[in-house]
Amino acid sequence: MDKRALDYFNTHLPYKPYCTDDLHVGLRILPQAQALLKRYIQPNPPHAMSVLAFDLDYQGGAIGWDDYNAPPFNISAMNRKNAHAHGFYCVKTAIRTAPDGSIKALKYAAAIERALCLKLQADPRYGGLICKNPNHADWQVTQWRAEAYTLDELADYVDLSAYNAPIIDLNYGLGRNCTIFEKTRQWAYKAIKRGWPDLPQWFEACFDRALAYNLQFPTPLGENEVRAIARSISKWTYQRFNASEFSRIQAIRGAKGGKKSNNWGDAGKISKGGGRPEGSIIKDSVQQLKPWAALGIHRATYYRRKARGLL
Repeated sequence: MDKRALDYFNTHLPYKPYCTDDLHVGLRILPQAQALLKRYIQPNPPHAMSVLAFDLDYQGGAIGWDDYNAPPFNISAMNRKNAHAHGFYCVKTAIRTAPDGSIKALKYAAAIERALCLKLQADPRYGGLICKNPNHADWQVTQWRAEAYTLDELADYVDLSAYNAPIIDLNYGLGRNCTIFEKTRQWAYKAIKRGWPDLPQWFEACFDRALAYNLQFPTPLGENEVRAIARSISKWTYQRFNASEFSRIQAIRGAKGGKKSNNWGDAGKISKGGGRPEGSIIKDSVQQLKPWAALGIHRATYYRRKARGLL
């Protein structure tokens, strides 16, 4: 049997994936060699996606690609008891999900992923963090195609005309990464100028903002994925949006015809033409209010409970 697809799957796993033998017990983070022995495993690291996974919650899911005229899976892992399955497409060039990647490429991949989900009649609520481990003997595993796909090859099987709008479906797969990235970076461009914080404080503010956006999804991204997005945005804006550079730009604009009335002046001051007063990034931000401290729980626990409607 040609095992190139399974080899591809295994070589692109995270170094320390989330994994478990029982989803009801919860997830653990283990070294890859140990995680490969578990029934469920995390297929992609936080920063990139080399495998598109789909939850086919119906009988005969492993051959759903054939029933619905979709591209053949590289791998399927089927539950022997109910014939439900996970189907996997391996992607030749990993889709960079961190903000330092191409947002255009990310949106293109998100559109393809969403269109395939609809074509396969896969579960749109599936978050993709954990999948049936195709290395485990509990599943009936079939390798349908050895070669990984390019995104263009996958796109040939779907109609993307309805998915070319700037905003991809907010609640599914890569669309969540696009949404968190776009909203957080747009907020960051303005917010950093309200106080010019140091980098650790600025990262915490970006992280809190990204976590808040993440709560809007029926199936939120994992905290590590959100942290990666926030870290990239905070570093990028901190390096490029700073008090000295902003003052330099303002001086150039002023020389060309005077500062506009609502521009900010130097760090922590109010410009002569008006503008925003000295203060922190957001006066009433979650970071400052720290509701988790009042409840006596960790911040991550607070956001998890809030995502589940427990707070």
